[in-house]
Amino acid sequence: MAPTLYLSRRSPPCRTVLFVAKLLNVELEEVELDMRNKAHLKPDFLKLNPRHSIPTLVDNGVSVWESRAIAQYLCNKYAPDSQLYPREPERRARVDTVLNWDLSSWGPALRNSLTMKAFRGVEPTEEQTKALTDSLAVFDALVAANGGFVAANHLTIADLSLLANSAAIFYLDYDLKDYPNVKQWFSRLEKEISFYNDFKSEAIEGLKKIIEMHKTPA
Repeated sequence: MAPTLYLSRRSPPCRTVLFVAKLLNVELEEVELDMRNKAHLKPDFLKLNPRHSIPTLVDNGVSVWESRAIAQYLCNKYAPDSQLYPREPERRARVDTVLNWDLSSWGPALRNSLTMKAFRGVEPTEEQTKALTDSLAVFDALVAANGGFVAANHLTIADLSLLANSAAIFYLDYDLKDYPNVKQWFSRLEKEISFYNDFKSEAIEGLKKIIEMHKTPA
């Protein structure tokens, strides 16, 4: 039986899991949750994930939530020798470091500046703008240090997580001229991941719909 993934295709973290599963050839049964109608707060779902967040993966009775944890789980269980998540402790630590930086710094920097500007029409503060440019500088340095990727000299789940979480960069046509390595990284992955353009189009369309939802009262 295929693992079940509770998701919204508009969600960047959910796209991380879809990217990883596709590259590992792991078939998933997708269950789209209607977040506006509080499907994630129903008792049956709360038993699977008390934080009531998506994505949530259920695999033979095991429930895993948080996109990065799910990506790690899929690699560990279904492709333990995949270079997407190297086994060697030192190499894996570099991947984990970038995944945690994505969670603690890159994601919030995007949300608090670009994404909230798009959703709410509110200009980011000077501090929020600096957080984004600081994060982009780190991002650029990571790519420069790893031969065109962010955590190793090849594609890893850290690249996939960052890629999935960066749709706002494209939707808002953010100028990356000061971050040439990041710009080249996006171009490279767009070419190397055969299915990415379909996801990119879906992500941009999803952002448009979310912005419209924020403009329209529920």
